[in-house]
Amino acid sequence: MPELPEVETVRRELHSYIKDLKILDVSFPSGKTLRKPVNWANTPFKVINVSRWGKRLFIDLENDKHLDVSLGMTGFFRFEDSKVEDFKTHDHLCFELSNKKMLIYNDTRRFGWVEFKSSLPVTKGWDPVLSSKDEKKELVKVIKKSQKDLFSFLMDQKYIVGLGNIYVQEALFRAGLNPFKKSYKTSKEKLYLLLDEIESVILEALKYRGTTIINYRSASGSKGGFQNRLNVYGKSKKDECVVCANQLVRIKKARSVTYCSKCQK
Repeated sequence: MPELPEVETVRRELHSYIKDLKILDVSFPSGKTLRKPVNWANTPFKVINVSRWGKRLFIDLENDKHLDVSLGMTGFFRFEDSKVEDFKTHDHLCFELSNKKMLIYNDTRRFGWVEFKSSLPVTKGWDPVLSSKDEKKELVKVIKKSQKDLFSFLMDQKYIVGLGNIYVQEALFRAGLNPFKKSYKTSKEKLYLLLDEIESVILEALKYRGTTIINYRSASGSKGGFQNRLNVYGKSKKDECVVCANQLVRIKKARSVTYCSKCQK
């Protein structure tokens, strides 16, 4: 599932490609529905901006209209130079642009959506890229009171938006924290370090245009490169810690979690 660095990479490309263009029309090549109906107003709208909060994209249109976008698990955009004659199997939406190009939304599992709205949803939670230092301080107070383990807390989009399994595991490794340590038992100093490492790993992943494990592609069709820099995510019990050479621990619950029992306390 695309996480913050992948969604932000897509946002930057979409903003560069479609800002100031008009979306003239929307068609539905596959005839299949996504998780939410598009409800397009059948009126051309100029694209003013493409913004993001967590894993959500917002294509901001003139007259205070918006397209609320979730890529789900397998959704991605691509551009076609001219009118498409032969769509791909999972091409569910086709946006006709005023420069005579097409923006296609493809989603194999159809867990994503593109919804036309008259107002943006209220954004909640701490975004590692967009939130303020004061919001970070408030988040540390919330974590300190939580009965959840650190991994479960970080995966909860109610508190921190944009993170998923990949960057949660990597940030915990960099901070030297055991994923199953109780949040309230973690010192404030360690929690600030953890949030700093979350910011660091997100910004580094952005530099490499995200992580491609299976099928993530940016709007330009390129893969991410951060998968080559992962320390724990996706590793097996046979793999060694890159810091201490200790054999990694891999625990499978609702999700597989890998960590170093020596480095992460």
